[in-house]
Amino acid sequence: MIYSEISGIGYTFKKDSDSDNGLILLDAKFCVSYVNTSLLEIPETVLFDGIEYKVTKVASCSLDRIKISFKEIRFPNSITEIPNYCFYYCDNVEKLIFGSGITKIPSCFAYNASNLREVIFSNNLESI
Repeated sequence: MIYSEISGIGYTFKKDSDSDNGLILLDAKFCVSYVNTSLLEIPETVLFDGIEYKVTKVASCSLDRIKISFKEIRFPNSITEIPNYCFYYCDNVEKLIFGSGITKIPSCFAYNASNLREVIFSNNLESI
C-alpha cells in the first residue's frame, strides 16, 4: 500500500498489476481536522520513494458512502475507468468532473447519490 497526503487529503493506493507505473486509488479522506474544503481533486501522479506513479484507476467502492463534506470531485485525465458503485450513497457529492481518459461510465456508478446535480464529461465519452 502507498499512502500520500496532498493538501490535507490522505490517499491510499495500491500498485496496478496491469501497469508498471500505475496506481489504483483505494481511499481518500481528510488527514487533518483543520482542512476545510468541499473539493476532492484526485492527483494525476503521486511521488513515492522517488518514483512518480500515474493514478490510472479508482477501485470499486473506493469513494462510496463518503462521510466527509466533499461536494465536488475532479478526476485527472490519467484515470481511465470508473467502476460500478463508485459513488454509492455519496450524499454530499453534488458535482463530478471527469477527465479525458474516461471513455465509458457504468450505468450504476452513482447509485443513490441523492444530491448529485451535475456531471461533466469530456468529449471522449463513448457510452454510459
